[in-house]
Amino acid sequence: TNNFNLSALTLASTYNGNPEIIKKLLSYYSPSEKEVLWAFILLLSENSSSEYSRIAKIDCFIQKSVPLNSFYNGKTPLMYACQYNNSTNVTQNTFDSLGYWNKRIEFDEEFKNEIDWLLDDGILPVGIPSTVADFSAMPPKILRQGAITL
Repeated sequence: TNNFNLSALTLASTYNGNPEIIKKLLSYYSPSEKEVLWAFILLLSENSSSEYSRIAKIDCFIQKSVPLNSFYNGKTPLMYACQYNNSTNVTQNTFDSLGYWNKRIEFDEEFKNEIDWLLDDGILPVGIPSTVADFSAMPPKILRQGAITL
């Protein structure tokens, strides 16, 4: 850390354009460390570097298996990305990298233009509904509160 109490990983994830430096710094951390999650959230929220650079750095965190459904101050990294990132390409790439967690699905004609994404986090306990949110505006609007709070 430095005088601002920021780690090299935090600084590199937001101000550095070289993903190789991110890979090297990530090798000193375990994926579940809070510092890694914080650096990842800052990266997903920053908008000053190029899309290409941000996507390459995000891929470093994804390859490190940083948990994308862990909460940090009440939100997951994906919630931060949807709320603060100004690039749909960066957010789209983050969703696409999730493979098993993210499902692009075909809906009945009635809903085709209504639902863009379904995030499947497994089977919920009986009696607890899923959360439904509208991310078409910021901040997101909760349409139905369920097991996951936003």
